[in-house]
Amino acid sequence: MTKSTSGILLKLLNISLFITTSFLFKSLSWYFGVPEMCFVAMILGSILTFPIALKVGFSMKSSWLLYLFRAFANALGITTWIYAISKIGINEASAISYITPIITTILGILICKERLNYKYIIATLTGFIGVYISLKPSFNIGFVGAASIIISCFSWAFHDIICKKQSGTEHSIVQAFHSFWIGIIFLAPVALYNARFGHYISHYYILTCIAVLSTINVVVIFLAYKFAPITLLMPFSYCRFPITCIVTYVLYGYTPSLESIIGSCIIACSSIFVFLQRKKNS
Repeated sequence: MTKSTSGILLKLLNISLFITTSFLFKSLSWYFGVPEMCFVAMILGSILTFPIALKVGFSMKSSWLLYLFRAFANALGITTWIYAISKIGINEASAISYITPIITTILGILICKERLNYKYIIATLTGFIGVYISLKPSFNIGFVGAASIIISCFSWAFHDIICKKQSGTEHSIVQAFHSFWIGIIFLAPVALYNARFGHYISHYYILTCIAVLSTINVVVIFLAYKFAPITLLMPFSYCRFPITCIVTYVLYGYTPSLESIIGSCIIACSSIFVFLQRKKNS
C-alpha cells in the first residue's frame, strides 16, 4: 500500500470519526452547551495524550506560534460555525461550509507549495456541485450569518494547512497534546461564561467517548496529511455528505431525496476518479 493510498484511507476514517462525534455531540446538545462540550472533550483529550507525550518528550519542533494559530483557528472555527447555524440554519450553513476544501486546496498550493493538479481541482469543484445539488440552499441569509460561516470556512482551512505544515516535523501524539491544551485556553472564556453542563453521569460517559474519538481523529487527520498532499485529499472531504445520508437512514430511517442520491453519486464518482488516477500514477 502506497503512502498516498494510506493518506486517502485515513482521510475517510477522519470523515467517519467526525460524523460519529457529530451525532454524539447532537445527542448531548439538550444538556450541554456546544462550547462546553468541546472544552471538556479537549481537557479529556489532554489527559489521554499526556502519558505518551511525557514519554516521547514535549518539545515543539515547529514554531510555538504555529500551535497558537492552529488552536486559535480551531476555536474560531467552532464558535463561528455554531453561531452561523443559529443564524442561517443548518442547510445553508452546511452548503456554504463545503467551500472549505476549495479554500484549503488553494492555500495548499500557495503556502505548502504543493504541485498544481488540474484533475484534483476539477474533482474538488465537482464534489462541491454534488453537495449543492443535494442541499438546494436558498441563501436567503443576512450579512452577519454569511460572514460567520465564511470566517468558519477560512478558519478550518488555515487549521488544516498548519496541520499539514507540522506533519513533516511533529510527533502525531505530541502535536495532539499541544493542540488540546492550547485549545483549552482559547475555549475557556466562551465555555465558562454562562456555562451549561449536564447533570447525569451517563452524559459524561458519552462525552468521554467523544473525547476518545476526537483524540483519535486529531491523530488520524495529522497522519493523513503526513502521507498525502492536501490537493489529493480534499476531493474526498465531500464524502462526508453521502456517508451522513447513509448513517441517518440506518439510524433514523430518513429516506434521502432524489437530489441527495444524485448529489451523492456525483461525489462518489469524483472520489473514485481521484483514487483511480492516483493509483494509476503510482
